[in-house]
Amino acid sequence: MFRVADLSHLDVRAFAYEEDLTTLQRLAPSDRKWDIRLRGDALSGPIHGSFDRIGSLIDPVQHTGLVMGWVDNSEGNLRAGQFVTATVTLPDPVPMVSVPASAVVDLDARSWLLVQDPSSDVRFLPMEVRVVRFQDGLACLPGASGTPEGPVFTEATKVVSQGALEILAEFRTSRAKNRAARESGQPVPESSETAAVHSTTTARQSSGGGL
Repeated sequence: MFRVADLSHLDVRAFAYEEDLTTLQRLAPSDRKWDIRLRGDALSGPIHGSFDRIGSLIDPVQHTGLVMGWVDNSEGNLRAGQFVTATVTLPDPVPMVSVPASAVVDLDARSWLLVQDPSSDVRFLPMEVRVVRFQDGLACLPGASGTPEGPVFTEATKVVSQGALEILAEFRTSRAKNRAARESGQPVPESSETAAVHSTTTARQSSGGGL
């Protein structure tokens, strides 16, 4: 006796932590997509699919719930019974832009970027920012709409991507010296907030976060 099966589409059963199930449940049907990766093959790219069923039972030991869907297997790279990792990309509530994580400097529990002055190609100014999350080596910031907690960024915003910590430290030292000189009545040399910058990048549009 033989069993005939169509393996061009395979069912996927993934387990999500119980605190993430509500977020998945609230996704619109058009956003219920996931990328499937083979756990034993780090070089394989993602395979696209979607999910449409979320279980109603929680595993009391692992505190996970069952999420069921399918994945395209038209190329035959997947086999029934394989272990895979499913990643769900969540839509952002506001537009996001991303910069290299190396561009963000944390000082005194606050996050800073060195951002190009629109009036000068060689002048970069420190700007406090609110990082929504770090993902895949990138820092995601509120985008063109802006927020009350942070400035507006667009894909044209240019920031220092390497050496920002050293430049900011020098900038703060120079400001402290100038302040002390002014308070003591000493002449303050004409200073500039420009910096010798050798590596810059522009912000770019960011995709949503993942589970």
